[in-house]
Amino acid sequence: MSASIVYDATVLCHCIWYFASPTVLLEILHLLSTRSKRVCLAEWSLSTSRPSSVPHVLAALTSATLYCHQPDSRRNIRTILSPQRIIKKAVEAGFALKVQVLRSVSENVADGIWEVRAVTHNSFAQQVEDSVDDAGERAVLHALQDATRASWVALGDAVSISSMDVWCAVLQAAVI
Repeated sequence: MSASIVYDATVLCHCIWYFASPTVLLEILHLLSTRSKRVCLAEWSLSTSRPSSVPHVLAALTSATLYCHQPDSRRNIRTILSPQRIIKKAVEAGFALKVQVLRSVSENVADGIWEVRAVTHNSFAQQVEDSVDDAGERAVLHALQDATRASWVALGDAVSISSMDVWCAVLQAAVI
C-alpha cells in the first residue's frame, strides 16, 4: 500500500480470527486509518438467531480457549474477538462505527460443522491434557467441549448444525 494513496474502502472479510493476536488487528486498523476512508468488515458474530448454530458458537469459544495455551499453533481460530471488541479497537485506531448488521448464513456454509467436529473429536481432549497445566483451566475446556457435544446431540445429527450469524459493519475514518 502506497503511503500517498487514499483508498475509498478496505475490506476485511472473515480474517480477524486468523490473526496471531488482537494487537495485529489494532496495528492494521491504525495503518488503515490514514489510508482508507472506510473499512468494511464481515466476521463471525459469536451470536446466533438459530438454535442450530449454538454448537458453532460454543465450538468457536472452546477452540479459541485452547489456542491461548498453544500460541505457536496454526489453529483455525487464533484471535477470537466479538463485534463489540472489534469496534472498540476500531475506535482506538481512529474509526467510527457507521453501520452494523447481523446476517444469518446459508445452510450450505459448513464452518459450523467443521468447528464442532474438531472440538468434539477425542484428539481435542488430549490436546487439552497436553497443553493446559492448570487443572481449573482444563476443567473449563472439558466443560466447553462437553457443552458443544451436548448441544450437537440435542440437534440430532451433524447435518442439523448451521453456522453462526455473521456481523457486518462499515467503519468511517475520523480524519483523512
